[in-house]
Amino acid sequence: MTHEPAGPQLVVNGRGEVKVTPDRALLSLTVETRRPLASAASQENARLQRLVFDTLRLVGILPADVSTADYSVQPEQRWNQQKQQSELIGYVVRNTIRVRIQNVDLVGKIIDASLAKGSNLVTALEFYASNVEVARRQALTQAIEQARADADLMAKAAGGTVAGLLELTSIENEPMPVQPMRVMSMAARPGDAVETPIATGAQALVVRVATRWRFAPTPR
Repeated sequence: MTHEPAGPQLVVNGRGEVKVTPDRALLSLTVETRRPLASAASQENARLQRLVFDTLRLVGILPADVSTADYSVQPEQRWNQQKQQSELIGYVVRNTIRVRIQNVDLVGKIIDASLAKGSNLVTALEFYASNVEVARRQALTQAIEQARADADLMAKAAGGTVAGLLELTSIENEPMPVQPMRVMSMAARPGDAVETPIATGAQALVVRVATRWRFAPTPR
């Protein structure tokens, strides 16, 4: 059985933050086709999507890093003002794939190549860091150092010193969010040699700790 140490104590929280540069990306590409018949729209969509798959393979994307995120076939209608009713004019097929990119330097090239070969919509682009363990440890060290510095400051202001650590707890880390980037729908232009510029920026990894210290009043 343990006993709480007698005497005054200092309770201090600490926070550490380290910037992390994303090295991975998740890209969502959509092929959208419209035809009077659903079968025709589906066949055309499949043809264009195969071109996109071939293009991704040529730029170094592995098949395991490509997956279907969404597929839909929907009727397309138009309001007939004269008849005061909706009329079926065709079908829209949308096929969205999700691409995991292991090298963020290739993002712009992959977007341009995919748009040139069949994709007509970039629906999402997100960046993330694959290995944050080193950064987490740095942030944890910062959080503890901050807590100790604050404890020393509080003890001095209260007329004493820190006499030892009683408790140290790592609070659940704040998850480092995936960094989204809004990308406008783009159409490839013949002869366009300018690559789409992409900047990943940096993300903050935050760690918090809770500490408890023994306070020793300065003898008078």
